[in-house]
This record gives sequence, C-alpha cells and structure tokens, in this order.
Amino acid sequence: MQQRYNCPRCQQYVQYATNPCPYCGCPMTWGQTQTTQISLDDVKTNIRKGEWFSRVIGVETPIILRPPEELRIAIPQFNLIESRSIRNTKALYGGPSIRIAKGLSLRLGGASASSESHDELKTIDTGIFTLTTQRVIFSGTRKTITIPLVKILALEPVSVKNDEGVGIRKDDVSKMQYFTCSKQILRAFDLNFTVGSQVISDTFSGQWLIWMIEGAMNAH
Repeated sequence: MQQRYNCPRCQQYVQYATNPCPYCGCPMTWGQTQTTQISLDDVKTNIRKGEWFSRVIGVETPIILRPPEELRIAIPQFNLIESRSIRNTKALYGGPSIRIAKGLSLRLGGASASSESHDELKTIDTGIFTLTTQRVIFSGTRKTITIPLVKILALEPVSVKNDEGVGIRKDDVSKMQYFTCSKQILRAFDLNFTVGSQVISDTFSGQWLIWMIEGAMNAH
C-alpha cells in the first residue's frame, strides 16, 4: 500500500518520500496519513500568519493588478470615514446690562470670542474596497486611496451603527482612515476552507477583513 502524508502546514496530501512539501515547502518527517482535526481557530491563525489565504470577491475591481500581485478582496458599498476637526466659537460680552423696554436690554462694554475644537468622524466617500497581495485600495466616487501593505503601521476594528470594518494608519499619516461596510453586506459572503477531507465554514465580517489584511502583510 502506498503511504501518503498530510502536510502539517498546508494540510495537502502528499506522496511518500517527497520532501519538502511541494505545495508549501514545509520540511517533513514522513509517516502514515494523519487525521488531525483542524478547528476554526487554527484556520484563523494560519490566515493571520499569511500561510493560508481566502478570496472574497463581490464585484469586479477597477484596479489594474501589477504582476505578481493577486486579488484577495473586492467588495462594493464601503464607506471612507475620516476624522475632521470641528471648531465651535462662542461670543462673550462684558459690562452691565441696561433695560430699555420690556423684553429689550442693552449690554454695555466690549465683546470677546472663545473657541473650542473637537474631532468628529465624517463619511467622506463611498466606493469599492480592494485588498491585493501588495495594496489596500479604496476606489470612491470622488477620490481613490492606495495604501501599500508595507506602509501600514496599525489596524483597528471599527463599528459605526450597523456598519463595521477596519481603521488603517500608514506611516506618513498621523490619523486613522476608516473603511466600513454594512454588516448585512459583509455577512452575505461565506468563507469555506477545505483542509484535506474537512470543510470549515464561517461568515465574513469586519474582523475577518482585519485578519486577511494581516495575512497579506505577513505573507511578504
């Protein structure tokens, strides 16, 4: 009987005496086929490490890929949300107030103004969110944003009302840019991972979006 082996990294079945694994290059000690069960947490870990990948394609992306660049995600109706400084100005009056008539007063003295500013998140544009093996691209109706994976400094989850997604900060920008989409749209995509004879499924989400970006970054 011919021996077969299940690679511990990519879980592909490989013929006996083939070393390293022809699929992922993993060096292995050969033996009989293993039947270790893979959990959803195992899948998530391998996706984040960049050892496995999946595609979520809901629309044709307008991006021209640069070989050997490959497409990973293309989803429409994403919102670009950015932080904007809002300044509120108040006028302050000094001096006494003199009543001229019923309901009418005259304030004597000078006036000064004070202002306070705070940041608010504001939706800037709507468009297609694309992830490739090299870039994150937002293609909006008014602007296009391209973020090379090598320039990403931080990722954080974001939830706004019924939307969720990812906040991205790159090395030459001080503030996060947020990309969100309706939970209903995101959860319309099914993720199916086939590991040997095992099929592991989950629904796509804003958290999966972050993990897949992490995986694309770590695969470099």
